[in-house]
Amino acid sequence: WDKRVVEQLGSIEAGGKGNVQFTFKPKALSRSSAALNPSAELSISFAGTRTAEGFSQQNISSVIARTVKFATQISFSADGYYSIGPIKNSGPIPPKLGSETTYTITWALVNPSNNVTSATVEAVLPVYVVWKGVTSPVNESVTYNESTHTVTWDLQYLKSGVGVGGTAPRTASFQVGINPSLSQVGEAPTLVLQSLFKGTDTFTEKTVTTEKPAITTRIVKDPAFRSGSEQVIQ
Repeated sequence: WDKRVVEQLGSIEAGGKGNVQFTFKPKALSRSSAALNPSAELSISFAGTRTAEGFSQQNISSVIARTVKFATQISFSADGYYSIGPIKNSGPIPPKLGSETTYTITWALVNPSNNVTSATVEAVLPVYVVWKGVTSPVNESVTYNESTHTVTWDLQYLKSGVGVGGTAPRTASFQVGINPSLSQVGEAPTLVLQSLFKGTDTFTEKTVTTEKPAITTRIVKDPAFRSGSEQVIQ
């Protein structure tokens, strides 16, 4: 930047202030490999001529450097299943008035860069949905608080590179049941309300969050799903 671009740079009075701005876009991360602690190094220089009455002109310059750290971009999915998955389900499909149908809820996480600590996923179950107490895999901490109807997946630590370069995403599944009421006939009841992932990026030391909308009986990712099979029947 110079006075041709920013007029105020033609002459800066003592104590004067100003700013210039620019934007840049980092290269996209490859899906085939992780990028641990990505950053950009910026070096900014200023040069000009100092003038003061009674003194000769003097060239001055200043250089500062800054490191821009990029937070990880967590990929998070939250889906419902009936016919596939690590937990066997039962009950009529479409769900039927007076009969219980169980579903599997699966959360999956991909972490392309930067380790994440204090990582959790939480969601609330509607009051008419029953927690069945079945989770998978057994080494993942998935718990249910009956008083708040909250399901919590306590990951603690989400390693950089999970789900990248052919590795499997980190997943946790749990089973819920629904016994539809008369008021839900013809509808696709909600099984799980909004799911929220939260953690701390160890490189940027910033909180990372991402969320997914509510999951209903319209489980379109299940290969056995057919249009209409999400609606409660009598």
